[in-house]
Amino acid sequence: MSGAAEPVSTLRELEQARDEGRALLAPLSPDEWRWKPSKDRWSVGECVVHVNQTNRVYLPAIEAAMRKGRERGILSPGPYRHGFLGEFMIREIEPPPRRRFRVPRLFIPPSSEVGPAALAEYEALLLRTEDGVRRAEGLDFGKVAVTSPANRFLRLSLGQAFRLIAAHARRHLWQARRVAEESGFPRVPGRAAF
Repeated sequence: MSGAAEPVSTLRELEQARDEGRALLAPLSPDEWRWKPSKDRWSVGECVVHVNQTNRVYLPAIEAAMRKGRERGILSPGPYRHGFLGEFMIREIEPPPRRRFRVPRLFIPPSSEVGPAALAEYEALLLRTEDGVRRAEGLDFGKVAVTSPANRFLRLSLGQAFRLIAAHARRHLWQARRVAEESGFPRVPGRAAF
């Protein structure tokens, strides 16, 4: 992928995740946001709040890495080279999930934040990520390293960190859609299924 193509492709992925989220979540009633298929599974709202919680923590780490990259002059027009581990993680995060991951305590969703406010934050955080991709122009998306806030030994390239945010949003929108397709889901009468 050429240097300019990677940020453009990433921006497209983030915009699509934002649009899909709005289409799926905006019509939901409070009961639909909160309904859980079982006590050990997340509601639609908890899926969204988990994405928000993760992005709230990851974005400052990404922004710090961008500052350091500029200070250290880690610049390149591309193409960029990315490490194997980050590429593996992105593939594993993509829906449909091949395996379940244990959610670090840092990213467990508080169930009190579901509803339209969670959707507004979801969109705002993805817009902030898109802005970050634009502000990263000129940086080497393959060499600027982002340290995971959940595990200081895990480092992703800047490009991988941006793509991981998009993949993570897709994964949990997929999960939310599965919840909304459950037979007991409290649909608003007259509204089509998802």
